[in-house]
This record gives sequence, C-alpha cells and structure tokens, in this order.
Amino acid sequence: MPLWNDINPRLGTAIDIFGNGRTALKFSVGRYNQLSRSDLTGRVNPINSSVNNAMRNWTDVNGNYTPDCDVRNLSPQDLSASGGDICGPMSSAFFGQFNAAAVTFDDSVLRENRDYLWDINVDLQHEIVHGLSVAVGYNHNWDGSFTVTDNTLLTPADFDEFCITVPNDPRLDTAGQTRCGFYDVKPALFGQGTLRVTNAKEFVGQNGNTKLPQRYWDGAWITMDGTLRRGIRVGGGLDIGRNVDDHCFTVDVPNQPIDITGTTGALTWNTLNSTGDGACRAVTAWKNNMDFRFNGSIPIKGGFNGSFIYRNTRGAVQNAALTVTPANITFKNGRAASTLTSFPAVNLITPNSLYGPRFNQLDLAINRTTDIGWGKLRLALDLYNALNSNSIQNVTTTYSTAANANRWLRPTTFLDPRIARVTASIQF
Repeated sequence: MPLWNDINPRLGTAIDIFGNGRTALKFSVGRYNQLSRSDLTGRVNPINSSVNNAMRNWTDVNGNYTPDCDVRNLSPQDLSASGGDICGPMSSAFFGQFNAAAVTFDDSVLRENRDYLWDINVDLQHEIVHGLSVAVGYNHNWDGSFTVTDNTLLTPADFDEFCITVPNDPRLDTAGQTRCGFYDVKPALFGQGTLRVTNAKEFVGQNGNTKLPQRYWDGAWITMDGTLRRGIRVGGGLDIGRNVDDHCFTVDVPNQPIDITGTTGALTWNTLNSTGDGACRAVTAWKNNMDFRFNGSIPIKGGFNGSFIYRNTRGAVQNAALTVTPANITFKNGRAASTLTSFPAVNLITPNSLYGPRFNQLDLAINRTTDIGWGKLRLALDLYNALNSNSIQNVTTTYSTAANANRWLRPTTFLDPRIARVTASIQF
C-alpha cells in the first residue's frame, strides 16, 4: 500500500510599500501534492492490477456486424475462408485472468514522493482612488515526480516507426505533408510482457532521455475592483498565460511515455497514444489562454439597479485525431502495412495549437427591492446572452477520410440563445 511522507513548505508575505495602506506587494511560494484520494490504492489492489480491459482488431468480412470468430481465443484468427471474420490478437495475453503480477509498482511510486506542484505568485495592488484598486501579478508553477509505466519485456528497438500522409485539407496547416514519429510494436511481441509502474527519473540517461518530462505555466494578470461615486461598482480584468506540456520522453515507445499524465486504473499496453513529430511538446500560446472579463452594477432612479457581466475567452480547441488503418500508413523499415497490430488515433496537428473564433457573452439584469412592511419584495429582469452570440464552445475533433463521413470541426455545443427571464421573490 502507498506510504508517503511529503514535506510541503509554504511561505507568504505582504509589504505596505509606502506605509499609507494604499499600495501592497504580496509574494507567496509553496509546494502542493496532487490530490490522490484512493487512486493509487485502487490500482495496487490485486483485482485491478490484473488485466481487466483489452482490445483487438476485428475485420467484419461477412458484413453482419457480429464478430464471427472465437472471441475467447486470444490468438489471431482468420476465418474468412469459411465465412467468418478476421480477429487480431488480444492486446494482453493476461486478459481475463486473476494475475496481480501483471502490473507491479516500484517503491519510487509507493514509498517516495508523489506528484507535486510548486507555485510562485507575485502581486502588486494599488488603490487609485478611494474605494477603487487595481492589481497586476505574475504566476509560475511546475509539476514534478512523474509516473511512467514500463513493459518489462520491451525496449524502444521493439517498435517500428510508421508515417502517414496528412489529408489534403486546407483547414489543416499540415495538409498534404508526410507526418512520421508514430510507432507500432513488432507483431511477435504484441500483447506480451508485464508492466511496472515507476518514477520517470529512472529513465533519465537511458533511451536518449537527457531530462525529465516538464509541465509548467507562466501567467500574468491585471484586475480592477471597487466602488465609484453614486454607488457604481466595477470589477474584472485580463488574464493571459502560456502552458507547456513537454512529454518528449522514451520509456518503451519513443517519445510516448504511457501513464505520464497519471492514468488511473488497470492499464492495457500496446494501445498507443501516438503523437507524431513535435506533438510530444504541446504549447498553448499566450493568445490562446487570454481571458477578459468585466462586470459592474449601476444604481438607477426609482430604486432600480442595473448590472452586467461581459466575458471574452478563447474559442473551441480544434485538435485533429485520425484513426489509422493499414491503408493509410507506411512503415519506414519496409514492414508490411497489413501487420499493423493496433489502429490508434494519431494527431494530424500538434495538440492545443489551433483554436476557433473567440467566445463572447454579455449578460444584463435590472432589479428592484421594495420594503413591504412585513418583508421585502424583489423584482428582476435578466437578459442572458444579450447580444444573441452564437459562439461555438466545442467541436468534433475526430478526423475521418471516409467519403461523406468527415465531421471534423462540426460544432457540438453552442452558447445558448438570448433568453429573457422575469422573476419575483419575497423575503420575510
């Protein structure tokens, strides 16, 4: 069972720069552990460390939408000559067995430090006029102690690199290019071996790794908040930042470390998260993390009060993942494409590098509270999405080369249309 002994130092200070209570400089630094709950405890459980999930390729030769082969047989089968189907090998030879040793956990995971994050903040606040202040700040944080999963039977030499030709779609910045950096295990080793979960630091200096994986964030903000004359209140500001997720790190599969993001539950190997050239370092640019929000309230004659909220944030992420088949890949070493052991979804563009139009929304409200002696009556008119914006929140990120089946970038979620609501409530 996990036994962690983490030390998490934290320090914060605030300085009244001019001694008049109007300008403050704040600084804080701290170390924080990942909220683990019972994730790892559950994975160590012998029931879960056995292989409970697996996959296999299936070709429906006779077209009846039923896998006509012996699904209990984990070996590859080709029954097409007798009217059946083609079923590939199971991705784990241990599937369906109670075998706690199928996944083991190193002491560097169970006894040493768990995943952590260091966070640094610098914040300068200043009161411009009485009741109204502005703040500017900077934040930097980074993760550490990454967990990886190693197949004890495999090495990087046991994987063959293949390439794909990106569809000639003008919406893709890689259209028509040959994209390599994808890997498939040699057929004889598919589904073989046991897994060992350990710390990534074990593989620094091996397999061409010169440094540990990195995940870090740099952010800055400027905000305003306060009350002006006549009871006018304003608030809001601008946040901007840059996020880097660099997992160009080789354990078994070149530059594709399994479990680097903290996968929970039982693991099935050979189902690869193929990233391709450059995609193992995903950078979300400053402009794509920019977030602007502004809100306020204004007293109106007759006891009415008006308020508003406006926000402008990044649009929907437009990743593109294509499920490969032997028909659209080429192995660099001349291996037959028909021997592809799994059909992974590969990235046609670097993840989190392309976003749609920015998201805009304005909400308005007018309300009035009246004293009715034995209680208070509140009347309100709310106008949601006053500009009737049709901003797209999510799109389909799966890319298909099948005729009339490509729904890539088709919107799946819109901002709800303009809605007006009248409410009344009594407080007593």
